[in-house]
Amino acid sequence: MTNSKKISILGCGIGRFGAALLAKQKKFEVFVSDTNPINQNYKDKFLAEGIYFEEGANSLDKIFPCDILIKSPGIPLDNEIISLAKNKNIPILDEIAFAAPFTNAKLIGITGSNGKSTVAFMTYKILKDAGKKVEICGNMGKSLALALYEQHDVDFFVIELSSFQLEFFNKTHLDVACIVNISENHLDHHKTFENYITAKLNIVEGLTANDFFIFNGDDKNISLDTPAQKISVTHQDIEKFDKNLLTVEGNHNIFDALLAIKICTTCGIDEKTCWQSLKNYKSLPHRIEFVKEIDGISFFDDSKSTTIASSEVALDFVLKKNTKGKIIWLAGGGDKGNDYTKLLKFVPYFRKIICIGKDNKKILDVFGNDICIEEREMKKIVEIALEVGKKGDVVLLSPACTSLDLYKNFEQRGEKFQEEVFLLKK
Repeated sequence: MTNSKKISILGCGIGRFGAALLAKQKKFEVFVSDTNPINQNYKDKFLAEGIYFEEGANSLDKIFPCDILIKSPGIPLDNEIISLAKNKNIPILDEIAFAAPFTNAKLIGITGSNGKSTVAFMTYKILKDAGKKVEICGNMGKSLALALYEQHDVDFFVIELSSFQLEFFNKTHLDVACIVNISENHLDHHKTFENYITAKLNIVEGLTANDFFIFNGDDKNISLDTPAQKISVTHQDIEKFDKNLLTVEGNHNIFDALLAIKICTTCGIDEKTCWQSLKNYKSLPHRIEFVKEIDGISFFDDSKSTTIASSEVALDFVLKKNTKGKIIWLAGGGDKGNDYTKLLKFVPYFRKIICIGKDNKKILDVFGNDICIEEREMKKIVEIALEVGKKGDVVLLSPACTSLDLYKNFEQRGEKFQEEVFLLKK
């Protein structure tokens, strides 16, 4: 990329805001276009920096011509502007793909359908505890572009990458790439599972023989050729694991910890230091998080689970942990092309399924009206769960769907659930 080129940016979330500032700092001509209102603080900064922008529209004559197009991850591939850019052979990049070449810090990219946030945070914690200057960014944490614009002094960037961000990763070079797993997700956006897999596998496209690829050796969807040094983790590694080394429970946490340790040892951290760091690791908020026990009924917040695979892990965990009672499963929300039949194996262990989304038809079609109850209001949802539950049961909020039909994000959904649980009267 050479200077004095024009970059057009579609959408103005935190990542694109950072990309605009970084591009301007690197002497690019920048234009930002968002069909939605732009954050006032962002607009003030753009005006101060001399960055042109528009809101409430996408004006083709202002966006084109351009030499690079940076898109918001959620913009679909059949969007008119994306199609035009492709026809004009204009490079389309994600914010991270644009920003990555502007740093000498080591880049660790982590993706997966389930568990990538945990692996990313474990990796971040180990490196930080080892005295490294490290920041977490991408799909969680900060914007990589914004951090580079602010010229943070960093040894490592741990980057959590979604399939949306990887769609236009453009062979971005990473020092370490990790795929936790691949299962069906975001089919509403990618249209087919094959397209989704292709997006995930883009994470290895820029790896060289000097780099490392850490992956789930049991996952048949992770099949590719790369010059990078390959290191796998399998279920056999879990079986040999000393569970006393972790305070968090569950095979999913052990597996994620093993991946994080493999990542960090390639970065020069010895294994003993890694385990010392993870010994006091606590699960991320809203990830199979125990909330409270009321009248012998345990409430768990797994609002972070927005996929079938992630909810399957949560259901399996509470089933193994709790053998005395049954599960009251709170499920539903913004569907992403879910195949709920994969969870039919849990039906014998369900007391009830409370469908909590706006449109629950797919869940009702799979599980039937006899076991399902529909309710949108969280206060009533937890009251119903307590009413139908029996001593020894588990109430599990693990929606397998996005929160965007009724909530701002999964955090707000989980916080509302916890708030109403604590307000329940015994």
